[in-house]
Amino acid sequence: MTKRKAWITILMFALALVIGVFTLSACGGTKYAVTWDVEDGATVKVEGYTELPTEVKEGDSLVITVETETGWEVSAVRVNDRAVTAKEGKYTVAVKADTKISVETEEVVSSVSVTNKPSKLVYIAGETLDTTGMVVEVEYGTGRTANEINYTIVYENGSTFSLGDTGFKVKFKGVESDTVALTSSVEVKIEIDPAGGTVSEGYIATLRENADLHNLNVDANGVITFTYAELATSVLLPTEDQWSRGEDGDYVFTSWTGGATEIAVDNAASNKYTAAYKAVLLALEGIKYENVTEGDEVVPYLIIEGTFKAAKTAYLYLYEGNDKVELVGDSVGDENTQRGDEFELKFDMRKLVEKNYVGKWMDIKFVAEEGENKEVQEILLSDYPEDFVDLDQIIVNGDYSYSFATYNGLLKALYSNYFKNEYTMVASTDKDGNAVLTINGVVDTKWAGKTVVIDFTAISKDGDDVKYAVVNADGSYTIEFNFKNYNLNTDGYAHFRIVESEADSSNVLYKDGDGNLLNAGCQNTDLEIMNFGLIENNGALRVSNADGTAVYYVGKGKWNGIVIRGVNESMQMTGVTLATKNDKPCLVIEGTYGAAYNDTIIEALTGNLFAELLNNGDSSSGSISGDWTGTTLVYQSDNPDTPATIFVEAADGAWKIYLDLSARNNTIGEVLFVHFSFEGNTGTNLESTNIDAETKITFTETDGDKIEFSLGEFTTWGGHVVSVYVKAAE
Repeated sequence: MTKRKAWITILMFALALVIGVFTLSACGGTKYAVTWDVEDGATVKVEGYTELPTEVKEGDSLVITVETETGWEVSAVRVNDRAVTAKEGKYTVAVKADTKISVETEEVVSSVSVTNKPSKLVYIAGETLDTTGMVVEVEYGTGRTANEINYTIVYENGSTFSLGDTGFKVKFKGVESDTVALTSSVEVKIEIDPAGGTVSEGYIATLRENADLHNLNVDANGVITFTYAELATSVLLPTEDQWSRGEDGDYVFTSWTGGATEIAVDNAASNKYTAAYKAVLLALEGIKYENVTEGDEVVPYLIIEGTFKAAKTAYLYLYEGNDKVELVGDSVGDENTQRGDEFELKFDMRKLVEKNYVGKWMDIKFVAEEGENKEVQEILLSDYPEDFVDLDQIIVNGDYSYSFATYNGLLKALYSNYFKNEYTMVASTDKDGNAVLTINGVVDTKWAGKTVVIDFTAISKDGDDVKYAVVNADGSYTIEFNFKNYNLNTDGYAHFRIVESEADSSNVLYKDGDGNLLNAGCQNTDLEIMNFGLIENNGALRVSNADGTAVYYVGKGKWNGIVIRGVNESMQMTGVTLATKNDKPCLVIEGTYGAAYNDTIIEALTGNLFAELLNNGDSSSGSISGDWTGTTLVYQSDNPDTPATIFVEAADGAWKIYLDLSARNNTIGEVLFVHFSFEGNTGTNLESTNIDAETKITFTETDGDKIEFSLGEFTTWGGHVVSVYVKAAE
């Protein structure tokens, strides 16, 4: 009974305590502490309080005003380190927890002056101020003065000294000083570095006679420098004949930096131009294959002949870039080698057989050395006369043959399993006027009864076009291709192999390397030199239908294989320019058409026409990057909400297609590209070898901006791609 009374007593006491606490909260509410941090120069007042409150009931708001003394200003008001802004001169702070209010101030800057000029007061365009020796004094509204260092330099133009600048200013906390005058106005400085060579005295004399050039100097290394304020005429950079290095012919000048040839009249930038050159340590006279008898062996050699120039030793090697394999030939020469000594660099081609590099394209390189001077060069055929190499030469050694190939003008070597496949290509038309190609070939008689397979890939609208022919007893075969259903403007390779039979075509008895129908086997003497698609400056046979609307060139392509590419020669594009049509700025594609289209030219031009404008570049940087977002253009729209953006004209054998450049929302600085095709192919870049880069047109957009369109040629992707530059109109 006693314990029960005790528990009741405790329970009553606890209940009374809870009720008491609840009563206190209900009467006074929860209160939070408020702390203040007010910096010098400011006085803070809170509405409804005679002093700054240190405790505020939850949910109450403090309305704060800040007054500053002369020469001071409020830089920030922060509540719990978060900046707040004033409305009509008052800061309102809602108190929901313990709160810290900070009022930050700073002295008002009255003036900024340079009391001591920097030591250097002569500059060239592109330089920045050397502040050595400069003293910047700041006077504050409080009357205090101080030397400050966290200032910024204000140039007359841009972020560096520019041509014609006469001074600069200093800025501190938004206040600028008076202009500090330079000793002389800023000039452009030009540096011409012959890179170890020399520039002719005649060229230097011409510079000395030019009154526009100042401070002309030639240092001990032959580096020429001068400055100018303006140019009456452009200043030519030294030409190839005015640059030399070493003895005559040791080095070949190629260009100045960036391919520049002059300093233009309007050039306002300081520049350094450095000579680029190629060392000619060897004089190469010819390259060939030769089977050389050495004892009981006949060795297939790749041989380069020539004479030494600056080099003392040299060797030939072949390099395969994918596998990064370097196969080195014998070295010739020694420390006693004299200029003009003849040499013969030899490479044993059997090293390729040992590596099983059948069909691989090997870079032909040579190394020439003179002490520490070592030059590694490939053979760029444009540097040598036409008779330097016989590109059609093939030698046979045992089971293998060795031949040459070219890629981007560079000479390559390759070997193949020897296989006789000589063939002649014949062009004709069928009874319906379609283009027909007949291949008459001959292989070794050991393949008699087996089946030759030749195909053209990636060009027929029906897929790969594969033809079969049984090899006759004398090794001959004939295969015919009808091009009636072949695409135009598309490259396709021809492949060759020998199989057991047409029914058993998966049983391949022979194919060479990548399986191409090799250029080397072609016996035609009626090929014309073409530079078309993958047929680059090489022989090709013209195979045309009756009216010239589908003309195919079958010829020697890259990678040592026969290539086909078709074009409509009865309707050809002749060039690209700019013009205005229906008050619209237009890219104009021009062309011609033949009699086959006299009655149907408009339908032929527009029947499967595709065109779109895309931005993927920036004209200021020259970069090519972007999302390739395209705007598709429309011919003859019946929908008023989608007006026509393609216009077509055709008469008297000539046609023009106008593409409305204002069909997309162009931005100044863009480079536009065009996908264009008569085949409805959305991925074909518009290319032309006749781009009118002189014509410019201007257009005022709906927002009033005036823009200028001009044309250029983009070659990074390997073709002559039309590019349209969007610039601000002057």
